[in-house]
Amino acid sequence: MINPLLPPQMNNPKEMMDNIKKMNEQIIQQNHKALRNLFKKEIKESFLIQMSEKVKVDHPDIFKYYKNAFNMSLESILQGIDDRIDYDICCHIVGIHKSNILFLRDDEKGNLQNDSKYKQQLSNKVYEHIKLRQFGSLFFRNQPFMSGDRFLYFKLGYDLFVMTTYMLNIVDKTEVKASPFHRFYTSILSELISVLTLIENGLLMQTFPQCRNLIELYFKYEVLFKNPQAIDEYMKFTDYEIHYTCYYEYPKEFLDKYNKCGKNISIIDYLHYGWIDAIFDFGYLEKDKKYSIPGLYNYLKMLKKPNRIFDELKDLHNRCHMFSHGTTITKTYPIQTYFEIMPILFYTVRGIVIDIANILQDHLIFNDVEMLDMLNSDWNEFSKKSKIMNIDNVKQYYGIK
Repeated sequence: MINPLLPPQMNNPKEMMDNIKKMNEQIIQQNHKALRNLFKKEIKESFLIQMSEKVKVDHPDIFKYYKNAFNMSLESILQGIDDRIDYDICCHIVGIHKSNILFLRDDEKGNLQNDSKYKQQLSNKVYEHIKLRQFGSLFFRNQPFMSGDRFLYFKLGYDLFVMTTYMLNIVDKTEVKASPFHRFYTSILSELISVLTLIENGLLMQTFPQCRNLIELYFKYEVLFKNPQAIDEYMKFTDYEIHYTCYYEYPKEFLDKYNKCGKNISIIDYLHYGWIDAIFDFGYLEKDKKYSIPGLYNYLKMLKKPNRIFDELKDLHNRCHMFSHGTTITKTYPIQTYFEIMPILFYTVRGIVIDIANILQDHLIFNDVEMLDMLNSDWNEFSKKSKIMNIDNVKQYYGIK
């Protein structure tokens, strides 16, 4: 029966369903067109659209990781807070795919994009990243301060951000708070998130001072981890520094220690590192006792020989110092800076993650993802890429002939 009060098309259910289907197809096409336009400089457009649809088909529960996937909250709409699920999925596809094809020849890239096994691996990795987005892409800006590579969507970049924000929640647990190293954990994680935020906004060169601080903090942590009896003295020297920065004068207790030390050392160096006097074997193992980062490095090398991590961090500390105090203000290729920064972040975050996991006797699993295993796996792949990086394939990465 025809209802005269309804529009003509609503009296024909088949026509109505056809119109809805047609409208839905138009929306999908417009969405695909917008995504192609947004990412056209970073990835083959047809491959991106194919993969974005594949991810949703392969993992139909993916929507549950987006609290506002369909943008139904008026408050969120008014504040500009929505999940933009298709955009987020495409960011992950681009970041992971670019990680995978780094420094490959054009024919190798083409072969991967046509490989069904590779597409499945890419789909699964995107899904893994999205399962962790509560600690990752949920926090990312849609519009960074400076345009460029989405380095925090690269596999290792994303792992490090996720691990850092995840651990910032973990350090509030009672067992971790009870650790004498709790202040170190929070300080190291704070430096890490500072560096990662700069990377997210395309400010890679500005991370070098923070990276230098991070390495210094980690060396101090490693020395004290082997000598927990010296923590109280370290905390006293921390208070001396705070007093000095507040009042521009040295506390009397500190001056008494400095005057008694009888060593040819600047008062500033002693302010930063005088706490090492509380470690007996520091002077015993190291004939020329240095109140400096090189001194901490020498001590750690004697305790843990051989240990290439300390060697690499020492070298990276020198590079950070050079860029912080030198005349170089930029680098031609940001990908080179990314490859310099990532090892600093990896070694420091992995070191404290293992120690905190031991405190908690926990494997650190979230949404069925073993986070440390994921981090180690992507680090191994990153290391292989770093060994083949040279100026020629860096230029190829940026499309420079």
